[in-house]
Amino acid sequence: MIPYLLAEVIRVRRTSVAYFPWVGVLLALMTIVLSAGVQSAGYISVPFSWQVMYFTGMAAPLMMLMAALSEQRERRARHGGLWWRGVDKRKDRAARLLILAGISALLQVLNFGIVILFGAPLDRGVLAALYCWIGSLGLIGLGALVARRFGMIAALAVGVVWQLIGVVFAESSWWLLCPPTWPIRILLVPVGVEVSGLPIPADSPALHDPPLVGVGLCVLLGVVTCAAAALMNETGEARPVRRRPAPQVSVPHSAPLSTPAFTTASASRQLPAFPILAVVSILRRSGVLTCVVLSALVVVALASWYPADTASGLFSYMIVPLGVGILPVLTWAAVGPNLAHATAENPRFFPAYVATHIIVLAVLAGVTSVSLVAVGQPAGEVLRQLVLWLLVGSVFVLLALALVIRFGMGAALVAMIVWTIVTVLIGGDVLAESFLWVIAPLAWPETAIPVQRFIIAMPLAALGCVVSWYMVRAAGRRYVENA
Repeated sequence: MIPYLLAEVIRVRRTSVAYFPWVGVLLALMTIVLSAGVQSAGYISVPFSWQVMYFTGMAAPLMMLMAALSEQRERRARHGGLWWRGVDKRKDRAARLLILAGISALLQVLNFGIVILFGAPLDRGVLAALYCWIGSLGLIGLGALVARRFGMIAALAVGVVWQLIGVVFAESSWWLLCPPTWPIRILLVPVGVEVSGLPIPADSPALHDPPLVGVGLCVLLGVVTCAAAALMNETGEARPVRRRPAPQVSVPHSAPLSTPAFTTASASRQLPAFPILAVVSILRRSGVLTCVVLSALVVVALASWYPADTASGLFSYMIVPLGVGILPVLTWAAVGPNLAHATAENPRFFPAYVATHIIVLAVLAGVTSVSLVAVGQPAGEVLRQLVLWLLVGSVFVLLALALVIRFGMGAALVAMIVWTIVTVLIGGDVLAESFLWVIAPLAWPETAIPVQRFIIAMPLAALGCVVSWYMVRAAGRRYVENA
């Protein structure tokens, strides 16, 4: 088994999966900053209270995404040719799961260990980290199973649904019958909070749970899912590529080389100044148009049937944070393999490709703004929201695109999960009334509407646009040069 583990370590290096432990560092720093900010604002905060962001909002999507990225890597690399050399496929898959479990353990150690270094209780921190790791094993196995059969996006979607079900039923009396609740329920007591993030009360039923029951169920779930992931074979062979016959071109034999018959097509045609239509043509089957239309219909329907704040909040807290992370993933899958060639044909292709993301954001923000004004929202307030949607959304969609180009789709999806949870927790909470509103930029269209805050938010967002543009331009240039 040792050779399989060593081979997997070599394969996982310099992939997006290897960077997952840094999520633990980010979560720990956020816990420290938010806890200090809450206490200075006059609210109660227990040492690990902000870890609720992780185990109630991020754990399942992150762990399943990590497993899915490993499966996607092996599928694209055709397992590095190992399976044609007489290796044991089950041991190869088991080694992949063991390395993922080790990465998860490192993430938990960094996440809780850094907080412990800043004065949090050692015993509770160690216990919470151990429980988090045990709960992650079942998520890794399930993510590998789903990704192997249905792909990475399906695994991420299952992770989100799994997390939502767990949060909804974690404090119910029949949580033992609901596997998504197990990794959450066992952490309520060590962390000392309810699912809502408030300190756990003395009469909470979670305090009377046998501690080893939930842990044992999580271990059982991990063993079952990981064993199934190690034993289950991959899907069938890839579909054969449909080959089209090359066009027949006839040139007179007597024509001299200087005649137009020998003039290449690229030299004779006029390149478009800004090839937006070319980018749109490439993205026709990427799923972007479907997502845009569905998002617009949801916003218009909510604005028509519910209070305007509902439509505005959904757009600010869910559609924009999720959209700016998913949009570059969808477009890059269609454009990325041919970016170097397209840029060689037309150097303006990459700026047009980047601008397409801003156009999509502008269309959705415009539809939302018109819907809000149509139902009676003050035009001045909606205008400020529109400006912030465009500026802040541009910052994050360019940042996500830079992450996709530089580190792969997994990096953008991980960042999307983190900033979505932060946006919902800060922007949709009483903390938005304190100075902590600044650390959730995607919530600014809801929290920075007052003129005093708008004056602060707008230049910061504009500066972020400039920085993110230079980041995505540098990432694109490096990708083209290395292609």
